[in-house]
Order: sequence, then structure tokens, then C-alpha cells
Amino acid sequence: MEIKNKKQELSDLLGKLNSAGSYDEVISLAQKITVLASEIKTTEHLVKNFEIQLQEAEEELKQIRKVQPEPIIESKKIEEPVITPEIVVQKTFEKPMQRAATISEKHESGTDTTLAGKFRKSPIADLVKAVNINQKILFTKELFKGDSFAFNEALNKLNTFQNKEEALGFLKSDLQNKHSWKEGSTALSEFVELVERRYV
Repeated sequence: MEIKNKKQELSDLLGKLNSAGSYDEVISLAQKITVLASEIKTTEHLVKNFEIQLQEAEEELKQIRKVQPEPIIESKKIEEPVITPEIVVQKTFEKPMQRAATISEKHESGTDTTLAGKFRKSPIADLVKAVNINQKILFTKELFKGDSFAFNEALNKLNTFQNKEEALGFLKSDLQNKHSWKEGSTALSEFVELVERRYV
């Protein structure tokens, strides 16, 4: 029911209240008037709140419309270098840079004059003492399948030969077959080199 109709009904009830014939009729009319008046007051309050909120929303919308969007800054285009036929020809005939030889290449060719290279060729008195911790880990893992006992046993045996030929013969015929070493592995090359230095 609209608020206008409710106010009309309230007015009619108030008119009947003056002409009520008994107390019971007065009480009944008073109760209806109280309920109706309460409904009208609640409705008016809700309408007023709604109107205030609507007005606030319209004000916010006006403020938003007033705010100008930020200007879009265009990113600067990076100019790519122009490649002319002359540049292509020049680049084609330029002398290529030569790569410096690696340590292993210098060692193989015998031209390694660095301190490490000279140290690598120095004789070893005892294989057990000469093997550092990194080499021990590498050799045990790569050549002896993680068996440190087998590695230590091999070192002690390789220390006891009369010459390099006997030591290398034992290494290739016995150890290599027993542990299935692959030729050309870095660990094997380094291990053979240590054995050779023991018998320099």
C-alpha cells in the first residue's frame, strides 16, 4: 500500500476514534492507529534515507565525470640500425676471432706453460697423498661406482709397481675391465694422468 493511502486510512481511523461508542472500540481503534502510524513513520524514514543515498550517489557520479583521464604517454620507438649492403659485405670478410686454447688442449699439445700446467706434470711420490678430496669424490663416484674401499685398495696397489708400464698394465687389464670404465671419460683421463706422474 502506498504511503498516501496509509495516511488517508490513518485520518479515517482518527475520525472514528472521536465517535467511538465504547472503551473496547476505542482500544481497538487506538491499536490500529498505533500500528498504521508506525508503518507510516518507518516508510517515511526509509524513503528519506533512500533519497539521501541517491543524492550522494549522483554527487559522486558528477565528481567522477569531472575527473579527466590521464593522458596516454606514447612510448618512444627504438630505432633499429639500418643494415646496408656495404655493412653486410664488411662483416662477411672480417677476420673471425680466434678462440683461446683450453687447458686440456694446451696439455695435449704440450704448450701449457701455466703454473697449473707445470704442476700437473710434476712427479708424485705417493698416490694416496696426492689425490685431493675433490678427486677422491670424482674417482670414487665415476670410476668405482661409489665404493671408496675399492678406490683406496686400487690406489695402494698402483703405488707398489716397479714402473709405469706395469702400473698402466694393471690399470687397463684389471681395473678397467673389472669396473667397466669407458674410454675418453674425464675422470679416467685424470686418474691415468696421476698414475703416470707416480712413475715419472
